[in-house]
Amino acid sequence: ANSFRSALVDLEVTREGRVERLSRRGYELVSFGGPDEYVEGTTNETGTDLATTIRGIATCSYFIANDSGLMHVADALGIPLTAVFAPTSVERYGPIGPDSRAAERAAQRRPQ
Repeated sequence: ANSFRSALVDLEVTREGRVERLSRRGYELVSFGGPDEYVEGTTNETGTDLATTIRGIATCSYFIANDSGLMHVADALGIPLTAVFAPTSVERYGPIGPDSRAAERAAQRRPQ
């Protein structure tokens, strides 16, 4: 059994809405990944080589990601995180760190 905590959530709030809400609370937000994964309103660290991306992720105190390789990098580095899964299997591909959580989109939940 995986050691992550899973939650079933409805994520209808837009990505930009989450950025605005977290920014208002004083969080510094950074986008990592490919150039097309930049999220407006965040510091743009997309499109860098993998070593630079990993060094950037290592500076994070918390990580929010989709079900991706970079989520696994943050998990391996021991960074507390929340990963959003849809439509892949959170049970199979979810994070395993003790401070990691996984959320699965309610509208796309698969039969068990």
